[in-house]
Amino acid sequence: MSHSMMAGMLRERFGEHPGLRYVNAGLVVDLRDPALAYDGQHLTAEGNERIAAFLVEPLLEILQ
Repeated sequence: MSHSMMAGMLRERFGEHPGLRYVNAGLVVDLRDPALAYDGQHLTAEGNERIAAFLVEPLLEILQ
């Protein structure tokens, strides 16, 4: 499922609910890179660090 399809489904289900945020972290880590996802699904420490760094800005926006 593409990220635009997922975002559309969430908008359809929840409308413009102020508590809903959607961020696409799909480009943050390459799941084919064993340095980031050791089995193609579960992240390594470096993969998790990249996701965490990516999420800082969206989380700060929510908290404002």
